[in-house]
Amino acid sequence: MKSNDKKKHGGYRIGAGRKPELLGKTKPRRIPEEITNDDIRLLAAYKKHELPFYEMKSEGGVPSILSKESFESRKPKENLLINDIQNHFFVKMAGCELREEGILENDLLLVNQTKDLRENNIVIATSDTGQAVIKKLTKEGDKIKLICNNDNCPDMEIDDNSLDRIWGVVTRVIRDYNPAAA
Repeated sequence: MKSNDKKKHGGYRIGAGRKPELLGKTKPRRIPEEITNDDIRLLAAYKKHELPFYEMKSEGGVPSILSKESFESRKPKENLLINDIQNHFFVKMAGCELREEGILENDLLLVNQTKDLRENNIVIATSDTGQAVIKKLTKEGDKIKLICNNDNCPDMEIDDNSLDRIWGVVTRVIRDYNPAAA
């Protein structure tokens, strides 16, 4: 090989160096081969995303959310391990009408807006008054009933045309452990 056949390394080359959109502090990392670029993109999206956070208020013994527009955005502190974080929201529980389902006062509920409705799902739905309530979904033939064990909060019956009243399905209950409350 002659000296002028050697490839040139270093120095100025068109397209070389860090891209302007990537400027900033970086750190080299060793990443296991089984972690894909999709996994890395998902993690990056997860870290940036904020979830709508609704707080239920108990009025007249009925826990409810006043409107779909009355929320604040919060970054999840918990590692939720969900792929479609943009389709979820949080609800902080008030009232204990679903104690038998394992949902207690001040529990944080993770709700999926796109999950298929199934028998015995716990759902957030809009009541006849326009407020959002939490209920258990049951099916009787072609009728869908939303029930709870709270006498102050009447059961609801909905048909296929009013399924848009259901905001989503509770997929996780997040609770701070407090032995005195048990």
